[in-house]
Amino acid sequence: MGILSAIFILTATAYADTDFNKACTEIVSCAEHVAGLLGHHYLMDNDVKGSAKSVGNLEISKDNAELLFSKMLYLNGFTRVPLGPKDTYEIRRIRDAKDSALPRYTADVRNAPALPRTWDLVSLVYKASHPEALSLIRKLLLNSTSPTVRMVASPLAGSMSVVAPAAELVGIYETIRDNDVKPNALALREEERQEERSRAHEGAKKQ
Repeated sequence: MGILSAIFILTATAYADTDFNKACTEIVSCAEHVAGLLGHHYLMDNDVKGSAKSVGNLEISKDNAELLFSKMLYLNGFTRVPLGPKDTYEIRRIRDAKDSALPRYTADVRNAPALPRTWDLVSLVYKASHPEALSLIRKLLLNSTSPTVRMVASPLAGSMSVVAPAAELVGIYETIRDNDVKPNALALREEERQEERSRAHEGAKKQ
């Protein structure tokens, strides 16, 4: 597998242009540009390809480089995964990165996670005050989140695990927190009815 390493020791002209459309014509050139701006290292194989275009005068700088680059990767189905050395990342397909050692955050109703301002894939473990509400919260989120998101509700453990882009996880956390309340009897009965219908459907399919 061919490996490309974007070393941060670049000439000034390599990242002098601040126009996003010129500096980030495709993923490899954008990785080189961001590496020069921020002192990062990026590893990727030869299959990492893709582009993004801005409309209007969008500048890329030290302040927004990680946000713009991670969003570009996300739009093309990729994400950054931190490696052991400081400021070193592997660029992987999102579908493969979901099962890798992602940055992990914890939260509860009183403590919000200190998430990065990027579109990198991260993992959140939310400790619920009302574990009996987790299954209902997961169903609510399934209707409002992107296909990238993976959620596992564990009422017995009293927690929910979520893998999602950090930028999207901000809203997901707020939804979980706001709905982490004791479910009323009507909601619980409706959940039971849905589970019964689902079991009946699965049974009919097997016959």
